[in-house]
Amino acid sequence: MKIKLHFCWLLTSTLFLFSCNQKTKKPHVQLQLSVKDSLANEIEIGTNKYLNYLILSKVKPDSTGSAIVQLKIDKPTFAYLSMGRHSAELYLAPDYDLHVEIETGPYGSLRLRFEGRGAAINNYLAQASLLSNFSINSGGRNITGLEQAAFFARFDSLKNKLNTFHQHYIDSLSLITSLNLEKKSTKEPSLSENENQVLQERIEIKLLSFRQEYVFMKYNNALVDQRYALKEGKEIVPFKLSTELQNIVDEMPLDTVGINLGLAEYRDLSQMYLSNKIFLPSYDVRTWDKVKYHYPLKAIQTLKEGNYPEAIREYLIAQALQYYLVMQGITPATDSIFNDFKKNYSTSLYKAGLKKDYDEWSAILPGQLAPDFNGFDSEGKKIYLHDLRGKVVYVDVWATWCGPCLDEIPHSKKIISRFENNENVAFLNVSVDRDHKVWLKMITEKKDWKGIHINLAGGQIDSLFSSYKMGGVPTYILIDQKGKLVKAQASSPSEGKISEELFALLNQFH
Repeated sequence: MKIKLHFCWLLTSTLFLFSCNQKTKKPHVQLQLSVKDSLANEIEIGTNKYLNYLILSKVKPDSTGSAIVQLKIDKPTFAYLSMGRHSAELYLAPDYDLHVEIETGPYGSLRLRFEGRGAAINNYLAQASLLSNFSINSGGRNITGLEQAAFFARFDSLKNKLNTFHQHYIDSLSLITSLNLEKKSTKEPSLSENENQVLQERIEIKLLSFRQEYVFMKYNNALVDQRYALKEGKEIVPFKLSTELQNIVDEMPLDTVGINLGLAEYRDLSQMYLSNKIFLPSYDVRTWDKVKYHYPLKAIQTLKEGNYPEAIREYLIAQALQYYLVMQGITPATDSIFNDFKKNYSTSLYKAGLKKDYDEWSAILPGQLAPDFNGFDSEGKKIYLHDLRGKVVYVDVWATWCGPCLDEIPHSKKIISRFENNENVAFLNVSVDRDHKVWLKMITEKKDWKGIHINLAGGQIDSLFSSYKMGGVPTYILIDQKGKLVKAQASSPSEGKISEELFALLNQFH
């Protein structure tokens, strides 16, 4: 089954911090990193605390691929180690002293091998991750792209594999511990009771997350079909989940265990739950473009009226608000929800993260100077956004791998042709493809797609997404002649509004 996405997500998994009772230890962790292949890029270690991403360290390995990192860690922490587009999960606790061998693996993963204090739980995470990645992508097809019967068959297989792996790993560590005791060895290969409990909880939440993601994909694909039908004047086929899939929608642990553990899987699970339970069921393709900015108020009201423990309600409302800030920016609705949240949850641990997002959106409100960025055209010339000052600029941020981006190109061509002889308008087509050759091949083939084409380098891609609070592609940005933002989330070419908006801006200055 072909996976169709209305919006190409650039997902980034996030994690929280959690604590457990243990003896007082030195509040630091040492990691001796050793990269075993040629991709010895900058390595980042980060975590997400209460919806706010925190970079713990960035380090560039030396010519041999080696680096040493020391982190101030006063509580057990789930974190991520990232190298380029590859990443892997870590578990860090005070006094851990780990040697980490790093190799790139399949599906954007990293193969990690650990020795030293804290190795047992981290080797578990590394092996479980490889097992999961292999199972969910078996046969070259991701589990979320399977038909329902095939999905449940592979899901059951994955569940059995993870539970079997868990038990075998625990048994093997128990055997090693026994042998070490006989030899009076000081090695500590075993897991503590708390770590064992954490890993069991992680398996359950991870499995629930897969199920919710599958429902989300079914919902999303059906809504994409409805949007295409609407555009083509065809009958809109109503969508209804099967009874089995509908039962999955309510599979959400309504306690704070997942939050306190700080699991990335819990964050993913709760986001999918919000989409499947709250966001998507109220979506009407026929009225969405007219009323989409009212949806956040409706979603938050549903959460307020829902039967949730108060701690879970607070978390879900905070996460829903963050989602709508990402998707819509500051609107009357999100502004109202944010102020209401500050009033009702004045001591919330999520308030700082939400305020950070809100302040970043404030920096790109209409009238603010558009953040600058640059990229290279097909001839290798560096082009900056500020080079176009004095023109109205319509920015199209896209990628060759993004289906919805490509669907917009025919509409873009028509708009560009209307302004073909107008020197006061610039169409800046910004590719976020990391493979420059793939981008160059496509724009060479699409010579009739006019405008200025640039491809961003890796660091500029991250900067662009951060500066403009972009959740994914396609994204469209409208900038006036003075270089000030008109809209950080402008209309798409297919919506049929942008031509008139461009003419209106031109008339303001001429």
